[in-house]
Amino acid sequence: MKRAFVFDMDGVLLDSERLLMDCVLAAAPAGYDRETLRRAMLETLGVAEREVRRIIFRHMGEDFPFADCVAAAEERYFAHVAARGVPLKPGARELLGHLKAGGYTIGLASSSTMRLVERQLAMANLINYFEALTTGDMVQNSKPAPDIYRLACHKLAIPPERAYAIEDAPKGVQAAA
Repeated sequence: MKRAFVFDMDGVLLDSERLLMDCVLAAAPAGYDRETLRRAMLETLGVAEREVRRIIFRHMGEDFPFADCVAAAEERYFAHVAARGVPLKPGARELLGHLKAGGYTIGLASSSTMRLVERQLAMANLINYFEALTTGDMVQNSKPAPDIYRLACHKLAIPPERAYAIEDAPKGVQAAA
């Protein structure tokens, strides 16, 4: 029976977390404490957008202009990526190529939205390595709940015990386990 590899994206394949955080901090409106926002952002690593919103509001207050900040941060991020390329983790493309050539099934389990995942993977020229993309907007419960990995394995038609999860965040490791 075949085996699968299910990758997280941000922090594993793409070296995007620092850049995204810098873009959010730069996009935050005046009057909000940047250090508090930075700490809140660290807490959001590996969780879906609706959970990110809850965490940010808990730290920054319900009046924080979350949607405006996210939109401005995405604009900054994609302007940077358009000018300099998607920041890949060293060896990411080579690893995906090696696994694909070895006949392994490859999936993705990212807490990001499908819209962002497809855009980033396409810009990085990585999207064709994956047989299935599973994103945070497809599941009820965010990492550390196992929902996203269960759905990824279902989409790949692989029993979870036949899949290896490649993660970088503690919440993602918990979800995969």
